[in-house]
Amino acid sequence: MDYGSYVEFSILRGESDAEKKSIHAAMVARILDYYKDRFDGSFYINDGSRPIRHETAFQDYLEKYFCFRKAYCCLNIKYRSDFGIIVRVHYPFRKHIKAETGIGSQISGILKMEELCRNS
Repeated sequence: MDYGSYVEFSILRGESDAEKKSIHAAMVARILDYYKDRFDGSFYINDGSRPIRHETAFQDYLEKYFCFRKAYCCLNIKYRSDFGIIVRVHYPFRKHIKAETGIGSQISGILKMEELCRNS
């Protein structure tokens, strides 16, 4: 998506067979080539945010092969008062909550964001 001063990757997906043939590299190279005339120091590409509930190596891949860099930010979270109480009560037990189930995964994601917020 083009926002004028920056471009944002939405989702880059390829079929399994195509991924083995470096389809992601081809897509990123094409995007960079398309926008190359706008790279003047004030234009940037945002490839998304860090995944919370699963690890991927995509950001590392972009850094290694396409000279992308990380841009750190501070995470600020505002909870509805009753929900904030629930988060504070469950936070000490975050490492014991199983993320394999749908609701467990969602709870785990919220508590991971809370951990990031507390540590930033």
